[in-house]
Amino acid sequence: MNQFRKLFIFLLSGFLFTFLACKRGAVSVPDEIIPPEQMSEILLELSIVDGAQNVSFSSGSSNDFKQWLFYNEVLKKHDITKDSLMRSMEWYADNVKILMKVFDKAVFKLDSLRNDLSRENL
Repeated sequence: MNQFRKLFIFLLSGFLFTFLACKRGAVSVPDEIIPPEQMSEILLELSIVDGAQNVSFSSGSSNDFKQWLFYNEVLKKHDITKDSLMRSMEWYADNVKILMKVFDKAVFKLDSLRNDLSRENL
């Protein structure tokens, strides 16, 4: 019984140490950085703009000016500047785990949109 108690205390100590170490290492998004949920939406919308540009390019009607107009509309919609987007992307690039979550949300939403469109075209 004494060995089980020592094992329990050892495992509990290890768990608490790991839990506290992870909590201390948790990174919060600074106020001047675009929040993850909004960043996910922005990346989704910019991906759609890029996709539309690629379709028009493959059809022979590429227009970089239109693409920048659409990019600016996305920025305006989210009330952000190009500089704040770039600063935020730099911050997220330095915090890859958070960036991956942001990308995963954007990809999930993009897949949902694609599936919805596929169902409508059936």
